[in-house]
Amino acid sequence: MSLNENIKTHMVGLIGTVDGPKALLEELRATTDDTGVAKTSFLLLVERQDRATIERALATLAANDAALIAGENSSGDISPSDWIGKIRESFAWKKLVDIRAKTLALELPNLAQMTTEALKRIDPNQPSQVIRDQLSKAPASWKRRQQMLAVEYEREARLMRARSTPFEVVIAKLKGSTSMIALKVWCEGVTDRPIFRALFQELGEARIVDTLDFVGGWPQLIAEREPERWLDGCRRAVIIMDADNGRNLTKPKRPETNMAKEVRRRFATFPIDLNVLQRYGVENYFPQTACEKVLGRDLSSYFPIPETIPIEDHLIERNRFRNRVKIWLQKMLRRKVGKNQNQFFFKNRHNEQIAQHLTLADIVGSDLEEIVTAISKEAQAISGS
Repeated sequence: MSLNENIKTHMVGLIGTVDGPKALLEELRATTDDTGVAKTSFLLLVERQDRATIERALATLAANDAALIAGENSSGDISPSDWIGKIRESFAWKKLVDIRAKTLALELPNLAQMTTEALKRIDPNQPSQVIRDQLSKAPASWKRRQQMLAVEYEREARLMRARSTPFEVVIAKLKGSTSMIALKVWCEGVTDRPIFRALFQELGEARIVDTLDFVGGWPQLIAEREPERWLDGCRRAVIIMDADNGRNLTKPKRPETNMAKEVRRRFATFPIDLNVLQRYGVENYFPQTACEKVLGRDLSSYFPIPETIPIEDHLIERNRFRNRVKIWLQKMLRRKVGKNQNQFFFKNRHNEQIAQHLTLADIVGSDLEEIVTAISKEAQAISGS
């Protein structure tokens, strides 16, 4: 950049320190041949959260894979790293989510992280769910790290909420919640939480409902080398995990896997109980009536739900011969067969809705009923009620 160009760029920067001249900045960005002036004008408009400028830039970036790839290494006159981090307004949310999905598909880790951080600045409570929703778009080698990131963002959001809670409210909760301090319950994933909340709510365990948390999956549980983390300041902890990775579902009596045994070994000297469901996931306990109400269709031919395969691989359209064969084979082999196609049930969309129709009567006689009622009795014993 020449001395003359430096002077021009500096002058534009000075213009940006004055509140008024948005129209001038827009004109300079759009009409100048000087790349330094154009870039400075653009960045100043972004810093001012100018909606038209930001939406136009995001739309251009989302439609241009080459620009995304170039932006991964901060090349080009104006790199995404120069301006995405300056966005703070919610109008940019949807386009940022779309761009993040593209960065996963194109395997651009720097831009993926940059976009996630931008989403966090807009709303720190939401990025963990975005990460989970886009997990299927991530490269296979990224998936475990993405799962862990979702847990980290969720944990950060909880800490931020806790720090913003007035001290008087915290003290009031502590005074009125004996079992909340003594007993902590963890379920496996964020989509499981509405189900367990509904069941414990019916059991009258409001204190468990208020503090119910999620582990983030078997990979997160096995990766955590310090069991004290699950006590979370409480005297006892109870963890409820799905059988997908916790049991050998094709063997008689479904014995626990080596992964589950290893977790039990780590917990042996700690006041932590591990409960591994007998069925693939908590969704495999869903009643037909609740599923029909939420999905709005007759599911007679799909019930009872097989216990040893993911529900998403069973609730698939039967209008294709290959899907009918897939369902039959899964029933015979008691395991998932092939890739998931034409599903009409999605955990992140439907679990919370089904929880609104779920009762203890729907799980009577199952190991899930035994687990939640045993936890309720322990909570009552601890609280002296």
